[in-house]
Amino acid sequence: MKSSMISIIKSSVFKSSMALILSSFLLCNLAFAETQIGIASCLHGFVEATSKSGEVRILMPGDPIYQGDKIAPSGNGSSVCITRLDSNTIECIQ
Repeated sequence: MKSSMISIIKSSVFKSSMALILSSFLLCNLAFAETQIGIASCLHGFVEATSKSGEVRILMPGDPIYQGDKIAPSGNGSSVCITRLDSNTIECIQ
């Protein structure tokens, strides 16, 4: 039994199948990867970012901002400054 498993693993069909599965997995992950456009550089109060898929996360200084995120400061005095990666400009949202 052990020798038959080893011969299966060594077979070119098995190796090709594993390579196909791995490449499909990697391509699938790349297709759904979000593009980072900035960084939350300064933050006051409570600020949420909602992704295109609806995932809500609470922002902390240094967190990535992705294309399509909806930024929502909540509460009196809440704000966030976003440093854009493409131009190093800063946008502040209150």
